[in-house]
Amino acid sequence: YELSNALRQLGNPQRAIEIAQQSLALHPDSPQLLLAYGTALTSTGRGTRATESLQRAAQADPTNWRILNTLGIAHEQGGQSERAREYFRQALALSPSEPSVMSNLALSYALSGEAETAERMLREAMIRPGAEAAVRQNLALVIALQGRFDEAEEVARYDVTPAMAQANMAYVRAMLTSRRSYDSLRGD
Repeated sequence: YELSNALRQLGNPQRAIEIAQQSLALHPDSPQLLLAYGTALTSTGRGTRATESLQRAAQADPTNWRILNTLGIAHEQGGQSERAREYFRQALALSPSEPSVMSNLALSYALSGEAETAERMLREAMIRPGAEAAVRQNLALVIALQGRFDEAEEVARYDVTPAMAQANMAYVRAMLTSRRSYDSLRGD
């Protein structure tokens, strides 16, 4: 499982999937391998395909918050936000201060149109020990989605150059403008 995880982290998720699959042929009930396989699948956006192996991993190791967090991601990718949030909450019950789980739960709320809830959760996740730059970047995105671009750009600048933060906000602004234009054409 370590090789699969390393390959995924190095940006080769397809090879990570292959290694995990090959290893699972020898050790089909290993929760670590099932998690590595599911994580690699979700990193390529194939959460629906990952749920079966992740469910098996959770049955074998029900106190592993990482498995539950990845199950949440898989369900969110499959369009099952409520189910995803159940898994994120279970993961938080096992590891209450884990910023990555808090961030994933917050993004689930943001995707469901609850940006204020997402922002509150991301602000809380940011102050937790071990919070990575991705948490702050998610916060910047959620703030931008609420139309507060200057504030979002300021938050984003902690981790990226001012030019990159400005470009990111321009991209989000363009997406929102395009979406609003499309919605007005549809009559929404």
